[in-house]
Amino acid sequence: MNKLHDFLALLPALFLLSALCCGCRSRKQGEESEIESRYMRLLHALVTDDTPALRREQHYVADTLPPDTLLAFPHRYDYMRVWADSYVLYDAVMKAEKPEVATTLASERFCADMKRLAARLIGAGRQRCAEEMLRPVAECLSEHGMNDAAAVTAAACMGIDADPAHPDDIARRLLTRLLLVGKRAPCLSRTVPSVSAGPTLLLFYETDCPGCESVLRDLCGFYATLKGIGIRVVSIASDEDEHTFSSRAASLPWATKLHDSRGFRSPDFEVYGVAFIPTLVLVNPDGRVAGSYCTLEETGLIRSLPALSPLPASGCGEAGRYPKTQNHGHSFIP
Repeated sequence: MNKLHDFLALLPALFLLSALCCGCRSRKQGEESEIESRYMRLLHALVTDDTPALRREQHYVADTLPPDTLLAFPHRYDYMRVWADSYVLYDAVMKAEKPEVATTLASERFCADMKRLAARLIGAGRQRCAEEMLRPVAECLSEHGMNDAAAVTAAACMGIDADPAHPDDIARRLLTRLLLVGKRAPCLSRTVPSVSAGPTLLLFYETDCPGCESVLRDLCGFYATLKGIGIRVVSIASDEDEHTFSSRAASLPWATKLHDSRGFRSPDFEVYGVAFIPTLVLVNPDGRVAGSYCTLEETGLIRSLPALSPLPASGCGEAGRYPKTQNHGHSFIP
């Protein structure tokens, strides 16, 4: 709770600094933009303990704020963090003598609003945008020790309605996945060239998964192209049976083909936040994670994919599934 009070003590200075930054930019443009105005209203409501105004601004972000407007806003990262803080810090002040009560209230109120925001974006076909908007929110919640709310946020980015009181392992995996973007790529448990040593494309899959087979065919078809631009491919299979793995892996053209019969419980699956298969993780030349994807096309490495097979694309909501070791044979998003 001391961290919360320290932050609250800084809020007036933060408000003034933000006003100066946004004000200078607005004067150059001749007028204050709507998003600048909304950001300042949120800060002002939080600093002045104006509950009605605070709820209006919280609801504006959840129900109205255009995603493209936010992503073009220079202070978008701070705006979304302050939005998350507005739930945590305000309830902490109101219930300072009972921090556990404050945290519960903040989590419930926040999760309800955040889920509306995520549903609005996903419903408009902006799932990737939802991740960009909510990643700083999940980071902020994690810093406050609100890991359950952070996991619920990560799940909402994928269209999953996780229970704020008891988020499951899938939600926690998705939190790892969400927060890994921009971080150094974790080392794999096997002795292979360091993943962070250069551009790498990791594939987590299972041999008899139809969506995985579609991605494998795409990778085989474009492997020469990927190799030509310096992308190393590393695959990790979760097959329970060694023969099943080796029979398919023998025809894959890349050199590093790993197998872990622990599947979903594999340390590599855990450290990369793999909650469904297939999952592709792209590591940039600087060794930092660029993102996690369901298809090769989503990575942006190959801009135009021809129909390499009659199988459907392995989008998360269609052919992707949980590893067999978790006994989830259904699609990730029904």
